[in-house]
Amino acid sequence: MLKASSRGIGLGLIGLVLSAQHYTLLPRKRSAVEAVPPWRQYTQDNSPPAKQFVFFDEAAAEYVVYFPEPLKTGDPGGGRMLSFRFRPQFIVDPHISVNVTRESDVYTYDYIVANGQSAREAIRLFDIVVPPAETPIRTSHGTWYASKLNGAGRPVAPQAALVGNGDLRKPEKMGRFVAWTCVDSAQPIKPGEKLDGFRVLSRALPGITTAYAATGRALRTPFEIPPEVMDQIVPLLLVENNYKTSVTIGPKFDVGTHSIPDIARDYQVSLSHLIGDGWASNSAYTQEMSRVLQSVAKSGQRGSIQFQSTPTSQLEKEIGAAIQIALGVSAGR
Repeated sequence: MLKASSRGIGLGLIGLVLSAQHYTLLPRKRSAVEAVPPWRQYTQDNSPPAKQFVFFDEAAAEYVVYFPEPLKTGDPGGGRMLSFRFRPQFIVDPHISVNVTRESDVYTYDYIVANGQSAREAIRLFDIVVPPAETPIRTSHGTWYASKLNGAGRPVAPQAALVGNGDLRKPEKMGRFVAWTCVDSAQPIKPGEKLDGFRVLSRALPGITTAYAATGRALRTPFEIPPEVMDQIVPLLLVENNYKTSVTIGPKFDVGTHSIPDIARDYQVSLSHLIGDGWASNSAYTQEMSRVLQSVAKSGQRGSIQFQSTPTSQLEKEIGAAIQIALGVSAGR
């Protein structure tokens, strides 16, 4: 039997070329899930498309794997069809809020994770992406297990909320996971519930980053899967296609290595992408943020940042607050 975790899967088999479909359940925009054909109750008399072995049953929120037995046995005389179902991990509805505070040269990032009523399952994994060189002073939670990052590490975490598909797996665009896992003794975040206490202490200034939430239920196959079938399953288990993507603020900029223009330009690029992808609106508030960032990038100087417009969402409010912390006069050393 195969137990597959999306974190450790490589890229050699990625690239489904299937007919485009759109579902209300998606891990993010333009994910490989959109290309998976819907399940049509196929049988031997109602055959699926040739060489297509993975389908999505939206009503059940499950993948259906359906393939001829000879692919597994090598016996051309076998006539049965084999099948099994499994649920993706993105069938949650995360709503993340963050509060960033500073004491001396240490920043505290406190997260609250809510799971919307539309979720099909509870949240048992919550991740944020940090730069490969970021080593938080401490990550913690009262009941969930918090990962610990020691020293600079290999980039393994895609910034799925901030870059397009073509850049997702470029090492220079990736980071590492700060992860919280619901252990057996803790309570998951059920649909309609929320949980606080997710905390990171870091010397890094805040920036816009990707967050992920997931059910924490890894794929376990009932039998050995033929390579032709695994070729279609594996891309769906990559974290950017298997976990639900969201946007938040996290530790991102080392004050010793990132200049003021660098930080401002990163905010500019990230904010533009969020507006283009619909995470944020092209509101008076985001337009004002863009003007402030352009001014700071040009001057290379921190200043007193006060926004006159009103944010139209919690995310916009948190981005504005992060900009004030990262580029305001109080962030200077």
